[in-house]
Amino acid sequence: ALIHAGDAWRRDDLRQAGLRAPDFLWDNARDPNSGMMDHAWSPASGRSGKHELFADQVYVLRALVDAYESTGDARYLERAGPLWQTASKEYADSLEGGFGDRLFTADAPGLLSWPRRSLRDNALFADALIRLHHLTGEAEGGP
Repeated sequence: ALIHAGDAWRRDDLRQAGLRAPDFLWDNARDPNSGMMDHAWSPASGRSGKHELFADQVYVLRALVDAYESTGDARYLERAGPLWQTASKEYADSLEGGFGDRLFTADAPGLLSWPRRSLRDNALFADALIRLHHLTGEAEGGP
């Protein structure tokens, strides 16, 4: 929102504040092994080690696309590519299509053991993929 507000109101202070978020998250909350964004980060303990939520991937992906559209800085597209590809594979609902809201965890209690599909998160992910495809020609496909 800060990136959009800074661009709309021609306020570089707002835009720069908005650009710090995806940079910070990429540097601090991204799991280098999985390539996905952790759910939480704290100064005391660092990454939470939990990257099971689809929404975390979706919102960071959207922030990366917003950052690229605002600045033209290719590193944001370079970061967006692996994130959408990994999220597409990890959260895909192969039975019913779309993407689940979390990774499957058999030992989670009750209904939490099965991912559900969030219409909002799926729509926002689709929007980010459409924008990426327009910018790069990539980001096609999905379940």
